[in-house]
Amino acid sequence: MTWLQAVYAPMTLLHDRPALAFVPAALLAAAAFGARRLPRHAPAFLWPAGGAALWAAYGVYELRMRAWERTVTAPIRVDLLLIGPILYAATLVSAVVVLRWLRVRRRP
Repeated sequence: MTWLQAVYAPMTLLHDRPALAFVPAALLAAAAFGARRLPRHAPAFLWPAGGAALWAAYGVYELRMRAWERTVTAPIRVDLLLIGPILYAATLVSAVVVLRWLRVRRRP
């Protein structure tokens, strides 16, 4: 397995099962909900909320694209090369922000 195949392995899983895209959306929404007591401009709220919105939008998009793929002979999904890194980056930044928020919150 090359590094490119390893990087895009989650995207192929999500392509085969588009409803799984709502799992990270729900997890990030729960993290944003946990940070609801913070000011609305705080990154600990905005990043997970934005990540959840991106994942939910991708889930809806992928469900729609799955229906479209059945109508064409040979669908070529070059869009996943752009969407994947955007989702990865949003998830990574959201996770780092939430972990930093949890670490700061635990300090006495």
